[in-house]
Order: sequence, then C-alpha cells, then structure tokens
Amino acid sequence: MKKILFIFFTLVTCSNQLKAQETTIKYLSGTDKDHTVTWDFFSTKGMKSGSWKSIPVPSNWELQGFGAYNYGLDEKERGNTKMKSTELGFYKYRFMAQRAWANKQIVLAFEGVMTDAEVKINGQSAG
Repeated sequence: MKKILFIFFTLVTCSNQLKAQETTIKYLSGTDKDHTVTWDFFSTKGMKSGSWKSIPVPSNWELQGFGAYNYGLDEKERGNTKMKSTELGFYKYRFMAQRAWANKQIVLAFEGVMTDAEVKINGQSAG
C-alpha cells in the first residue's frame, strides 16, 4: 500500500510541476497554404525586386512572382548553363509581444526556411 501511495503522490507532484511549465504556441506566420499571414517582402534582384511588397507566409517567393524563377527548366531551356539564383529575400513582420510573455523564455521556431536565415527582433540578432 505504501508503494501505491508513493507512486500516486509522485504522479500528482509531477503533474503539478508540468502544469507550471505550460507551453503556449503563437504562430506569426500562417499554418499552411490555405491559412497564410501577410508579411512584407523585399527581393534584391529579379522580378518584382527593389521595393517592399506583400507576400503570404508560408509560401515560396518565386512562386509568388519574385526573384528569378528557374525551377523545372531543363538544360535546353536554361541554355545548357546552370542558372543559380543570386537574389536575396527579406521578410518583415510587425507584432506586439503579449504582456504574459514578460520574464518568460521565448523560443522562435521556424518550420521551414529554404536555405538559411538571419533573424532580428527590433534590429537585434535573435540567434
């Protein structure tokens, strides 16, 4: 009986501690192609480049008409050369931090970044 009470007490104690470490998820982007959020976007070269415009997130900027689209082209269509895109894309999104986030550890998670990303918050590196 003592073992059963000890196990029960341990489980109750652990479950109370887990409640104290509650995780809240806040999506700054959309959750899929049918549920997007509009972000500001800037492409350095190619189509629609040189000024800030709006783009749905998540998405692929080439499929939204930005930069140099060369996916799916065979060698003949590319002129027997390897066309490497050299443009850079910059995303910008403004949001207000919730008061409940004060004095809490905040983790930024990206479910998909095509190659690499530099993340800044208020101009400061976040990583």
